[in-house]
Amino acid sequence: MVFRRKIISFLFVSLSLISFFESKAQTARPNVLLFVADDMRWNYISHIDTNFILNTPAINSIAEQGADIKFYTTNSVCLPSRASIMSGLYGHNNGSMNNGQLMTHSEVRLPQLMYDNGYYVALIGKWMIEHKQPKPDFDYWLWTPNQSTYYNDTAFYFDSAVAVTEHMTDFITDSALALLSRIDTPFFLIVDHNAPHSPFIPQNQYANMYDSTTFPLPANFIEYTQNYPSYLYQFDSPMLPGGYENMLKNYIPMIKGIDEGLQKVLDELDSIGQKDNTMIIFISDNSYLIGDHRLQGKSYPYEDCMRAPLFIRYPAWFTPGTVIDSSYSLNIDLMPTILEAAGITDTAIIDGVSVHKVMTENFRRKEFLYEQFPQDTVYPSERTIEDDYFVYSRYFCTDTTEELFDRKNDPLQLN
Repeated sequence: MVFRRKIISFLFVSLSLISFFESKAQTARPNVLLFVADDMRWNYISHIDTNFILNTPAINSIAEQGADIKFYTTNSVCLPSRASIMSGLYGHNNGSMNNGQLMTHSEVRLPQLMYDNGYYVALIGKWMIEHKQPKPDFDYWLWTPNQSTYYNDTAFYFDSAVAVTEHMTDFITDSALALLSRIDTPFFLIVDHNAPHSPFIPQNQYANMYDSTTFPLPANFIEYTQNYPSYLYQFDSPMLPGGYENMLKNYIPMIKGIDEGLQKVLDELDSIGQKDNTMIIFISDNSYLIGDHRLQGKSYPYEDCMRAPLFIRYPAWFTPGTVIDSSYSLNIDLMPTILEAAGITDTAIIDGVSVHKVMTENFRRKEFLYEQFPQDTVYPSERTIEDDYFVYSRYFCTDTTEELFDRKNDPLQLN
């Protein structure tokens, strides 16, 4: 096993060892597994949509054995969302509002706090928050910098290049299994997949699984024709039915690879006797529009773009089948949630609150802010406020600068 930063005096060795193991037994803390998908829709999971064409038993098990949490991102773009996860801060407070703005170096990050409090901290997969690597607050660093390559890629073990010939989903899964078989506890392990981010290239064994499938169009596959922000269809033409079907034939098989990889990781946690002592979190960094309003992509302030999956299995907090939908949980809430479970009291200023407070202190976030400050001239900056009744967006573009949707009477946001 890998042991880190344990300094044992050469004097009174036996007494020191006894004291150490007694202390560890008395103050045992949970491991934390943060399992991240990329651009995965919240409702492309069979636990959420029982009629979904793909069964996702591993992802389902996290929700069914733990908590299914109503979860939204404060910025539906890769880097800003991940920066908020790792800092507990909105983008306007951590300095990251688009994929070209890295976090400011003054902000306290979740891995740093876990490391400083005795956790074995490991990253396998995507990071993106900072471009200079590796960070000193990681005991293990296996970074996949290319989010658009799935075969014949390169990863980095600290500064050493590692050739990746298998599909990146398999590489990340296999690397996680290898580390778990020899890791010390307590650990904070981030398994951060590239999939199902574009380009949509599934594993070879699943590449043709839907070749003969016809996918029905979603109910909101309707182009806005009036009173819509001028930029919506400026960059890409409205999605065509054929494009929708072709995309799903490759996107959904990538979710199958994610689900199977998660199951292998869960089985390994079981085999090393750590599953029930591990807070297991399944999330996507953000969601993705696939034909909604005949759009494709992210950053849009529409429901199926802002909402993402969040399931947590942690027996110490959540009984099987727990549903937390009375409050908006956000990506800024992941950091305080993990810190609370780890028993870490920190003075860092953060915007988020632990999801545990929804259950234990009747905390309720009645509305939330979604914000965009793009790095190009095609997409305008915008701010959105959503509550249980309305979604209001203010755009900084040339035409139709405001939108208001009635969530109760127009849940598909058609009018």
